Amino acid sequence: MTRLVSVALTLLAFVLFFAPGNLRAQIVEGSIVGVVTDPSGAAVAGSPVIATNVETGVVSKTTTTSIGYYQFPELPFGTYTVAVEQRGFQRAVTAPLVLHSGDKLRVDIALAMGTTTQSIQVTAAAPLVNATTTELGTVFESREISELPFNGRTFTEILSLEPGWNVGSVSAQTGGCH
Repeated sequence: MTRLVSVALTLLAFVLFFAPGNLRAQIVEGSIVGVVTDPSGAAVAGSPVIATNVETGVVSKTTTTSIGYYQFPELPFGTYTVAVEQRGFQRAVTAPLVLHSGDKLRVDIALAMGTTTQSIQVTAAAPLVNATTTELGTVFESREISELPFNGRTFTEILSLEPGWNVGSVSAQTGGCH
């Protein structure tokens, strides 16, 4: 009996040690990163950067680094605007950006010379190609899923819509047994 308890405790310790990385399999946050520059392309250090969730009004704040880099690493999905204010420059505000779960949007902002009472609208959108990470992903809206003609609505049929995904044959899904 004590041998069984020691094996069970060892197995439990093993699972608890290696499982935490796998426990967070669902990503519900996204991130926004970028660089703030002046009209000559030089980095603007120490600039306050504000990301505002348009739907909820929740504000997140950060400051640019010495190389003008800023990041909002764990933002809940939603629609955001990013604003930058720095003395001697016009206030810059991006157009609304849609952030999905797992996205890492890169939004670089170039400030224009002027006073802080002036404001410019940054109309550059996040690029369609994500150069900040090698991950691939697709967000399917619930309406899209409910309108698709699936036979049985299994998740593998939905995954087959993802570029580069191969569901495989029926025998591959069942381990070769029928």
